[in-house]
Order: sequence, then structure tokens, then C-alpha cells
Amino acid sequence: MRKLLFVSLLVFILFAQAAFATDFSIAIDGEESYRAGAEEVATLSITNSGAGEWFSVSIIGSNSDWVVPDTSSGNIKVPIGEIGTLDIFITPGKDAIPITYEYTVSVTKLKSDTSKNEKIEKILLVQVVQVTDLIVGEFELSCYECDKEITVTGALYNVGTRDVPAKLTLSFGDDERIIEVAELKAWEEEAFAETFDLTNLPPKAYEITAKITSKQALMFSDVREFRIPQIEDISFEEKSFTTPFGRFVSIEANNEANYKTEVTFESEVQKAWYILYSGPEPVSEGDVNTWVVTLDAEEDYTLGYNEIYWPTYVFVILILIFGFILYLNYTAVTLSKAIVGKNIVKPGKEMSVSITVKNKIRTLSNLIVKDIIPEGFGLVTKFDTIKPTLRKTHSGIEVIWKIGDLKPHEQRVLHYKIKPIKMFKGRKHLPKASLIAKFAEKTIKKVSNLVSIYTEGNEPSIVPVDISK
Repeated sequence: MRKLLFVSLLVFILFAQAAFATDFSIAIDGEESYRAGAEEVATLSITNSGAGEWFSVSIIGSNSDWVVPDTSSGNIKVPIGEIGTLDIFITPGKDAIPITYEYTVSVTKLKSDTSKNEKIEKILLVQVVQVTDLIVGEFELSCYECDKEITVTGALYNVGTRDVPAKLTLSFGDDERIIEVAELKAWEEEAFAETFDLTNLPPKAYEITAKITSKQALMFSDVREFRIPQIEDISFEEKSFTTPFGRFVSIEANNEANYKTEVTFESEVQKAWYILYSGPEPVSEGDVNTWVVTLDAEEDYTLGYNEIYWPTYVFVILILIFGFILYLNYTAVTLSKAIVGKNIVKPGKEMSVSITVKNKIRTLSNLIVKDIIPEGFGLVTKFDTIKPTLRKTHSGIEVIWKIGDLKPHEQRVLHYKIKPIKMFKGRKHLPKASLIAKFAEKTIKKVSNLVSIYTEGNEPSIVPVDISK
């Protein structure tokens, strides 16, 4: 009985081992150490001793991009009874800390019934060796407004066995930032953060370089790339005002984008027989006209055009011509009257009166000048200039000068004297002088200005006025 029990237990153990054993095995052949920043290769071998030819390979660990199997699908085919190999590329980052990193390599035999898949896991140790004592770790770029500024962060590491001086230089174009550590102790770090201005830079790819020197020797160099994004932000504002002379339009464009670009202006331009267009030449015309202007980043530009209502201008010109003609007719000949000397009337004293006739632009004929000696005054019959004809009227004595022709730019000055024969008190106006003449078939008539005379003690006073500054 005991013998039968022992045999049964032995058979159970053998069948259990057969049930849980896999029908393939794996092995990894790699280097003892791996240089930071260099690519090395380890070899994964799969021995297939059972049914099924396809295997899935995956690798799990920190810094997963350092250890990558040479298969895009993650699968490898190994025929039954053969050994298949797969390269594993091991590329530690150039800023890797020189320690041992652990990765788990999982190989699964794929079967039609996925519940029967078999898996083997193996540990791959990657011992990193640095080629320098000083490195920049955690070298990262970050930004909030990525077209305005960018921040560089990281840490300066001493991974050697000696305390050494270190100088870190961060370079972005011509902009350099220097961080110096007089003595960086072994296996210690110095964190840093610097911000670089990106204002007015065009959108494209840029680089920021980090270099470490110690005693003027280059110990480490690394580069990070970034791209300034292209921001499109163009706004337009059209303003216009209309008068009887036309419609005047301005379109303001604001290129808030961060790059130089061609900006297309659009506007509805009125078209009619009475409208003339004045402005820049459009690139296309129709119901809507378009213009194209190249603007720099953050540049403003105002495009203006005018719709001229030309009949209004013709009408204004005709009015001006007509007004000019009237002005010439009105000012072609002038007649002025004045008292020579003071206009103060004194008993028995003579007063001299002058009348000036000026002709400007055309020859006048049959020119006659008339003036009235008012009641209360007598005419002194001695004349210094042309002797006039005298005639009595109900207003007083009329004095008449028959001058005849007067050429352009000629003038005549007529003089006569009067004497008071009946005094008055206060102010009195002398009658206006008049003229009549012929120009071609037209008759021209003019009157002079009004002249005032005063008795003694009644002349207008001149009051001084103080004008404060």
C-alpha cells in the first residue's frame, strides 16, 4: 500500500512539471557596461522547442527610450526547433547618471488560444559609465507664452570622485548666461533656471546650447531644440465719411501675428458715372476690390482711397469763376473820398477834400465824377486840379468832372475846397461822391465811402486801453 502511494505521488509530480514547464527558453548576451551617449547592442536569443513560431518581446524600465528592441511590431518569428536572435539597442543618454539601471525583458509565445500563451521574463542590467565628471541633467525647456519667452531648467552634476570648479554656459544665439561654481563637490548638484526673450523672433526652429567647462577644458555639451509657433492674428477696421465732395475711406490693418505676411484688404467701392476713384491700384476689381500689402510682424498699416463726386467740383469751380468775374467787375474801378488834414470844422476855415479814382484792368471811357457840396458850406472856386462844372440842385451845389478815358492802372486825384457858412454842432456826414463810365457796351457806376466831419470839441475821443499780457 505504501509502495502504491509512493508511485502515485511520483507520477503526479512528473505530470505537474510537464504541465507548468514552457517549451522555449531565452538568454541575453550584453556588455558589462554601457557608455553614456553611445549606442551599444545586446542580443536576445530565443530557443523554440515546442509548438508555435511567434513571440512577442517587450522591455519595461525607467528611461524606456534607452533600451529598444529591433522590431517595429514587437514580434519575432522563430521556427520550431530553431534559435532566433533579436538585437536590443542600448543608448543611455549623454546626461545619464553613472549607476546601474534595471530593465525587465518579457518574451511571450503567442498561441491561437491566448489563454495558453507562455511568458518568460529576464532582468537586463544596464550599468552606465560616464566619460566626464561634469554633466547637465534634467536639461528641459518650458514656456507659457511660447512666442514671448522660454525658460531653461536643469542641474549641474559632478558625477566624478573629485571636487572640481565648474562653469556652465547657456547660449541662445548671441544671448549667453554663465553660471559658475567655485567648487562643485563630488556627487552633488547645482540647480539652475534661466529665461530667454523671444520677442519679435520669427516662427521657426531654434537651439539652446549648454556647455560645461572646468579649468578651460570642455567637459560636457548638449543641445535642446524648440520651435516658436506661428501665430495668425490680423484684424481690420474700416472707417468712412461722406460729403457732397465724395466718400473717403480708410481701412486699418493690425498684424498681431509674429511673422511677416501678405495682408489682403477688401472693400466695396462704389461705381457710377459721377464717381472718380482715387487711391492705390487694386489687384482685383468687382463688387469688392482687393489690395495686397506685405506687413512685418506687429506692424500697422492704413490703406485709404477716395470716391470723388466730380460734378460737385465742377459746380464749385464754376461758382469760383463766376465769383472771380464779379469780383473783377466790382473792384475794376474804385472811388474814394477823404478830407486832407483834420476833419474838424472851424468858422471861416477852409477844408480840402480829395476824390481818388483808380482803374485796374480795363480802359474806361466817358468817365464822369460827381460830388455834392451840402447846405451850410460854400465852394472855394480856386481849384488845384481839373476844374469841374458846377450845378445847383435841391441837395446843394453839384460838382462835376468830365474825365473822359482812363486806361488800366491809371488814377485821377481831384481836389476842391469848402468853407462853412453856417456852423453846426456835433458830427455831420458829407454826401458820397459818385462816378459813371463806359466799358464796351456796359455802364459802370460806383459810389465812394462816407466821410464824417466834426465841430471843435465834438471830435471822437481816443481812449487808451490797457491790454494785460
